[in-house]
Amino acid sequence: MIIEKVAPLFVMFLAAYLLKQGGVLKKEHNDVVGKLIVWLVAPAVITKSLAQATVTPNLLYLPIIAVLGVLSLLAIGYALSYLLNLKGKTRGSFIIAFPTLEGGTVGYAMMFAVFGELGLSRIVLWDFGNALIEFSLIYFVAVLLGKGTGGRAAVGQSLIQMFKTPLVWAIPVGLLLNFTDVHNQMLYGILDVAGGGLVFLVMTMLALEFEPKSGSFKLPAITLALQTVSSLAVAFTLVWLFGLTGMERAAVIIGTCLPTSIMGLVFAKENDLDTEFVSNLLALGLPYSLVFLSALIYFI
Repeated sequence: MIIEKVAPLFVMFLAAYLLKQGGVLKKEHNDVVGKLIVWLVAPAVITKSLAQATVTPNLLYLPIIAVLGVLSLLAIGYALSYLLNLKGKTRGSFIIAFPTLEGGTVGYAMMFAVFGELGLSRIVLWDFGNALIEFSLIYFVAVLLGKGTGGRAAVGQSLIQMFKTPLVWAIPVGLLLNFTDVHNQMLYGILDVAGGGLVFLVMTMLALEFEPKSGSFKLPAITLALQTVSSLAVAFTLVWLFGLTGMERAAVIIGTCLPTSIMGLVFAKENDLDTEFVSNLLALGLPYSLVFLSALIYFI
């Protein structure tokens, strides 16, 4: 049953949050947790899942679908910012937060916990397209709506930084191992050990980030509701247009309905936008996403 696969996520999240409340863990530890996920654990899991999954050439359209989904959400967020009469820094933060999806942590953890390595391989392919737009166009939008400087150079630096991380290179390496039919048990054993803590580390990271701050939660709550409705509409439209079924259908729906990425807060900080809005949106959205995505997986 789906509850048996999702319940451990809530238990791990709660355990890490209680450790944080008890002073054993601190928010500052998230820097180390994040680096472990990005530089070691997630790349190991991605490489192994793609290396051993059945990946046919027609699956490579998943990144394209992700690009279409993120662009659709960006356009919707831009239009809604006018309908909500948002101004200045808050408008900028709203626009970049709306389509910035937390694929590399929440998406991987949910698909891996529920569907195993097959599900993970599909969300990884989807997230490749998501990451390309996030670290190029969305970052560029953040620059334009924030400081208004940096432009092409800032986007170039962001892309260079992205391609320096093993998280990105794990995708082509995994596909290369798959297409060359490599079966090295020692290699896969190492990847198993290195990637074994992915779900726990992701839940720990979310728990450490869950820190409601004083201020208005009205706009973040409205944003969360609008994101939910918009994401569902975009996701099911894409599924219908491309005639997706099975695990690919699940990956597109879950991927498109992910919560706002922590990178949205990073972009807001770097470009002098409304960080309080994004922080409150994350505080509401991260725990909400565990409940919402669990229910969504059950129904799809």
